[in-house]
Amino acid sequence: MATTKQEQATRGWGRALLGALVAAMALSACGDAHDAEDGASPTLRAGASRSRVGAGATTEPACGWVPEGAREATTVASLHDDSERDPLCVDTASVLDAPKAAVASLDRELRDATKMSDEEENRIGARLEAGLRHERELAGKLDLPEDVRRYRGYLQDIVQHLAAKTTRPGIHWRVHLVRQPVFNAAALPGGVILVFTGTLEGREAVRDEAELAAVLGHEMTHVERRHVVAAYQFARAALGEDADEAVLAMEIITRPLSTERELEADDRGTELAVLAQYDPQGVVNLWRRRARSERRASHGRGDMVGEVLEGLDGLLSSHPPAAVRACHAIEKVRWAREHAPCGTLYDGRSNLLTHVAGPRHPY
Repeated sequence: MATTKQEQATRGWGRALLGALVAAMALSACGDAHDAEDGASPTLRAGASRSRVGAGATTEPACGWVPEGAREATTVASLHDDSERDPLCVDTASVLDAPKAAVASLDRELRDATKMSDEEENRIGARLEAGLRHERELAGKLDLPEDVRRYRGYLQDIVQHLAAKTTRPGIHWRVHLVRQPVFNAAALPGGVILVFTGTLEGREAVRDEAELAAVLGHEMTHVERRHVVAAYQFARAALGEDADEAVLAMEIITRPLSTERELEADDRGTELAVLAQYDPQGVVNLWRRRARSERRASHGRGDMVGEVLEGLDGLLSSHPPAAVRACHAIEKVRWAREHAPCGTLYDGRSNLLTHVAGPRHPY
């Protein structure tokens, strides 16, 4: 049908207006993405899109704090796991399962009986934290000036980044350093995290920021899930109401948690790291290395004897064998493919060397 000049002009004006609106929306979206990527806060942008790779697919911009084109990053689509065929992931049942289950049952009952507000837990944590200063076993080891200068700000930044993903925003997280050359970390109620310097330097140390994030996330889970509150209540009941705060703190740090709680902390700690955009392959690599060390330590004792000795050691020290922990981490790689908030995940090898946390690292 023929149109009049007036109709043509009206339609042309409408198309121009529609084009202007589309352009404005595109500019606004780009501005939002620029603000999210250039901001100082490491908080992930809600609802951000994932990168899609594959035949016929387009790659969308990276979201969160990992810069696009970062050298130490991988895509979610490239993650892979095959725990069923992995030689580490074998049947871990043993004669020690019954006593482990009994310990886990007692621990669960203690935790279920725990009714405490975040405010009360923070107060308890502050008292225990102060008590650490008077503990003779930590004399000359706790928060040495050089350790604080080198590590604490870096660790605190990672902890705060992970804390944004926890379910307990009222907890006051803080980090302390213990000068001891062992791979270890611990937690106290109220968000007190202790990191032993062997975790950060030496032969057993973590090798990238993703591994470190999973270690810190493990200890934070003990707080988030109230494992250490239950341990505090158990220690208070065992030692009496008049027990010194330093003694209580050391009792919590050194008393084993159940294997069940340790695996729960592994799983949730890796989830926190993934939600904070860290590569879960880091924690798999960590436990694979430690599994090799455990095998070397037990070499020559015989399969049956070695299994029993390793199992007893795991029961007494609370931590499961590294091979079991590696298999749990592999399962979390599968979880990450479905739950990672962005299409890019980060490992941060150079950040660990410079002690500058992810989002502030220059690329």
